[in-house]
Amino acid sequence: RPKVSIPTDFSVIPSEALNIGAKILLPSTMCYGEVSVKPSYSWILRESGSTLIIIKSYTDNLTIGPSLLKANRSYSANLSVAFTGLQWIGTAQGSFTTISSDLHAVISGANAFTVGPIGNLELNASRSFDPDGEATPQNSLFTWTCIRLSDGMDVAAAFSRHSQRWNLGERYPCCGLSLRENEDEREDGGQSAGATPEK
Repeated sequence: RPKVSIPTDFSVIPSEALNIGAKILLPSTMCYGEVSVKPSYSWILRESGSTLIIIKSYTDNLTIGPSLLKANRSYSANLSVAFTGLQWIGTAQGSFTTISSDLHAVISGANAFTVGPIGNLELNASRSFDPDGEATPQNSLFTWTCIRLSDGMDVAAAFSRHSQRWNLGERYPCCGLSLRENEDEREDGGQSAGATPEK
């Protein structure tokens, strides 16, 4: 009898598309030309432990679009393959888990720019995002730091929702941002932006 198998026990990132293919092993005494019809496929994708069907597909490969699955979950894929001409049906099951994507911290504007020696500099991180779509401003922590480029010393730190305003009277020359989601402590080391006071 033919045997059917699909990949199992692997991890994926939900923000990326996933394609699962089937492998059908035919006996040496049989070839596709002896089968009156091509194989017909029936896929069902569920979250492990749930009866709710996420995807039902009848193609040879199971395609899962980006951001359809949730992070840090387990899923099972079930496949049924039928050869009508032989009155034969084969089944296979595979399982996989999803892992969180890295958060993306983004400081809007240029990475380096020149400003006056007094007044305020405001940097905006509202374009920061979670590829998995789970982190929100309400459950994210934006950590801003400023260092002196001459000696690398941290001279200021702040926590804010999206933006931070620095008093340039002390001439902080470099600012950086890191982004963390409070719930699972995913973190992005961040993108840095520098500001050099005019003389």
